[in-house]
Amino acid sequence: MLSRSIVASSLIVLSGSAAFAQPSVGGTIQDGPAIFSVLPGSNTGPLGNGASTSFSVNGLGGPNQLAAAWWWIRVDGQNTFRETALFQPDAQTTLSFPAGNQMRIVYNYGSFIAIMQWTVSGFANGFGALTQTVTVQSLDPVNALRFNLFNYNDVDVFGTAGNDTATQTGANTVQFTDGAFPVVRATYESSNALRQDVITNVRDLLTDNDIDNLSGGVVNGGPGDLEIGSQFAFTLDPLSVQTVSSTLTIIPTPGALALMGLGGLAMFRRRRT
Repeated sequence: MLSRSIVASSLIVLSGSAAFAQPSVGGTIQDGPAIFSVLPGSNTGPLGNGASTSFSVNGLGGPNQLAAAWWWIRVDGQNTFRETALFQPDAQTTLSFPAGNQMRIVYNYGSFIAIMQWTVSGFANGFGALTQTVTVQSLDPVNALRFNLFNYNDVDVFGTAGNDTATQTGANTVQFTDGAFPVVRATYESSNALRQDVITNVRDLLTDNDIDNLSGGVVNGGPGDLEIGSQFAFTLDPLSVQTVSSTLTIIPTPGALALMGLGGLAMFRRRRT
């Protein structure tokens, strides 16, 4: 179950190894058969398309079920004209790995700090989850700040870019299924407004040169190459903290593991490609 947005009382303290990072940061985290990577060098800046990623629940070399994942931000009232990807130059960015299954990037924007974190959980071969969070800490002692955070995902069920269908299963939950490999499902859940469409219609809203908001739920359920985003809007009081999150869970369909095991299915898919 997804953790709802919460207000904390203090800034998350960095732990693990931390270092000043390059503008395009990345790395790999793992929990059992679940592996998530952000490709270093793929984050092209605040006006770019975010980062290229990889998420496998079948171990190293398994199908990549998430080709891209990133966060965009808009702070209303601060000369706002569009959304921008989370990104800062070297001096304002730190990268750390608090645990083997966690990766964290901290951006210092001056009036606030944004902490982007990924946590990967491997439940069994072929069954895992990726939780993405952003914590915003206000550094402004006087003014309240109005934030909009946007979580973007290019979901590729079973590692294929096409044949996916999307079905809204709850107010903030969408289930993805691949028509060619229906042995697994991907479920995306957030706590706020969703917009799902064919690629690149959702990302285009975040990268064009005007203000956009995400809503509408499942706009185009496919089949096709699908993507999804969610928007979190909140007002941050002076020196306060807010955390928002989403979770992508890869779930084997009933009987899939009994039939042949997802490890075997991954090998079967590689032989076909």
